[in-house]
Amino acid sequence: MKYQMANENKIPEIKIISNRVSFSENAKKFVLVIIPERNRLKMYLLFFWLLAWTAAGIYIMLQSIYMPDKKYKIFAFIYFFFWLYFEGMVVKVFHWRKWGKEVLVIESGKAIYEKNAFLKNKRIILDLNIAKDCEVISLNETKWQDFFTTSFWHIGKERLRLSAGAQEILFGFQLNDKEAIECAKKINRIMKHAQTGSGNGQLN
Repeated sequence: MKYQMANENKIPEIKIISNRVSFSENAKKFVLVIIPERNRLKMYLLFFWLLAWTAAGIYIMLQSIYMPDKKYKIFAFIYFFFWLYFEGMVVKVFHWRKWGKEVLVIESGKAIYEKNAFLKNKRIILDLNIAKDCEVISLNETKWQDFFTTSFWHIGKERLRLSAGAQEILFGFQLNDKEAIECAKKINRIMKHAQTGSGNGQLN
């Protein structure tokens, strides 16, 4: 698609790639926004599973306080670490599904990536003058590990890579192939114009 210069002062129109991916662009800035899948039924199931798991853990911990049996206390102690691991994992997944977001901004010769996640916001800035093309990271769903990371109950893997020198941005969690390819094409198109300075200095 041919790159068209937009009015610098015009509010860019938000365009949709999928129900999870949108972008906007004008003469000075390109913004890509990626949100996690937020299926309402699955979110309810995840929430109630989290409540049940939390209640079960608290109940067993309280029971262990009043139980004189030493074996039960050892079981409860071991169970606590198992419970805590999955509690933390599910809380992170729920928070990511509910409020998580990835944003990639290209402007002034730089790519700025921000990821809003549970108790941790990530920000990386790359110099587009030395950046390589955005790449799609392939998945092999015949492998159990890759297949598991595509499930709703997991935050998943990044599907896109953007690198410049020793720095790199890995992003696009759980994008499908179509979404990842479309995002990479748009990013590379914008980067090409930013690097070459074509279009009367757009994005530079």
